[in-house]
Amino acid sequence: MEQVRYRADGSVWQELLLKHRAQEKKWDRLSLVFGLTKLALLITIFLTVYFIWLRQSPAVGAALTAVQAAAFLAACIVQSKMNARMRFEAGMVELAQKNLDRLDGRWGEFKDTGEELAGPEHEYARDLDIVGRRSLFQLLNSTGTSFGRARFAADLLSPRCGAQELVKRQQAVAELAEIDGRRLVFHVKAYDAAGIIGEATHERVLVERERFLKKAKEKGRTDAE
Repeated sequence: MEQVRYRADGSVWQELLLKHRAQEKKWDRLSLVFGLTKLALLITIFLTVYFIWLRQSPAVGAALTAVQAAAFLAACIVQSKMNARMRFEAGMVELAQKNLDRLDGRWGEFKDTGEELAGPEHEYARDLDIVGRRSLFQLLNSTGTSFGRARFAADLLSPRCGAQELVKRQQAVAELAEIDGRRLVFHVKAYDAAGIIGEATHERVLVERERFLKKAKEKGRTDAE
């Protein structure tokens, strides 16, 4: 059978780490600038109200205050978008760093051990180190949502397929071929004993967890009404 090789030296993740860390710092600096701009606008609005609106010309003061308030609102919207982008970059930094730690053998330091997902009644979860400290779950878990985390743990604790099916699944290889913002492009190849049986391109999009869960809850409330 053809042997499939991939880069496991961490160079891809190191490149991603440096790239997204630089982007995170960039958006952090811009967010700070807009934060200071908002503070300056607030002070300007106060001075306008006090010295022009109340003491000289109310009409001119009201007009200037309206313009300044609009500028302040625009700064708030822009800063909010910058903070969202900064959180995305921080998530990508965390993802890259976690994979580098995994390759360097530091995965035992990961905080999420999945201990509570097995329950005290599970027969072998802890004896075979499926969950818990330095477990299979701690090594492999890369999920980003509570549902994905629970589904992954369930697959480890109660496999839905036998040994032969697992072997077949191991012969499917996915390579991260392209990163375009939040869009990830994978090249996927599947093999059996005779060789390659198929290949395809698969695209995934990274989402911001907080915004996704918030919209899902809002939609659930709307549907319930």
